[in-house]
Amino acid sequence: MTYHSHTQFHIDLAQEEEALLGRIDFRTRDHETYLSNREPVASLMDSLDRHQAIPAHRLEWWTNPELNTGSNKSRRDRFAENTKANSPHDIYTNPHFLKHLHYFVFGPNLPPDFIELFNALLASSPESLSSADFYGGNDEIAELRRVTRLAARTAVREYRMGKPNAAEELCKLSLELGFDADTALSVRRYAMVTKP
Repeated sequence: MTYHSHTQFHIDLAQEEEALLGRIDFRTRDHETYLSNREPVASLMDSLDRHQAIPAHRLEWWTNPELNTGSNKSRRDRFAENTKANSPHDIYTNPHFLKHLHYFVFGPNLPPDFIELFNALLASSPESLSSADFYGGNDEIAELRRVTRLAARTAVREYRMGKPNAAEELCKLSLELGFDADTALSVRRYAMVTKP
């Protein structure tokens, strides 16, 4: 998996947390790397949990069943069930947890220029599509649908993202930009029905 991030979404880390993050290999997928990642991933998550450093909307994405479309369980509960994890430590040390850790620390896995494009599309919209002014009127919803579909097409065509991945990352980006969960899910839904 290729990871992207935009520095505006990186969380602030303590020096000790930065050192732990520096020991984690997000890209290599072999058993040796998995073993070497276990301790720093678990320690980093324990520290982030202890300091409540993960933004609330990212934790909600992980723990709220409503944000996990197609399931009546949260991502955390589904992950624990699928991996037979009995504790947070079991979850954190599973190699498949890395993509979730990446999101907690760095935000949506989207190229920075794509994030800027999405922001520009929202800003240039004739309707008010900022999270602060969004009230969900019919005109706003229609415009949000148009902007999302354009962004999803761009993600699939120009950035070679699969449609489900593009939809999920646009949902996360919407949460980052301050939209509520219902609006973020609408963005995800609009992206999923977009023809590439």
